[in-house]
Amino acid sequence: MQSQTTLKMMLALAAMLLFVLACNAGDETEKANKLVSEGNAAIEEGNKQAIDAGAKNDKIFDELSAANFEADKERLSPQAKDAVAGMTKSADKFREASKKFDEASKLKI
Repeated sequence: MQSQTTLKMMLALAAMLLFVLACNAGDETEKANKLVSEGNAAIEEGNKQAIDAGAKNDKIFDELSAANFEADKERLSPQAKDAVAGMTKSADKFREASKKFDEASKLKI
């Protein structure tokens, strides 16, 4: 009777050990947290660039006038290109964040 109890206890311990190992073997929480932090940082940078580019865009449209459109277009073209470049950089940061979040979502946590 005692050997049967010992056998059951050994099987229970072995099962518990396998369960613990299985739970810890694929845990990539630390890596996922790092990716999420990097993604959040990319979003913050993208937001800053978008706000800056938006302010430049608003300034351009405040300075445009229908009466002097051709002259304004020539004068404001470099500023418009700068605003577009800022929006492009912002979009790139958002894409970078998306990739980080996508990668983190595929990890075993």
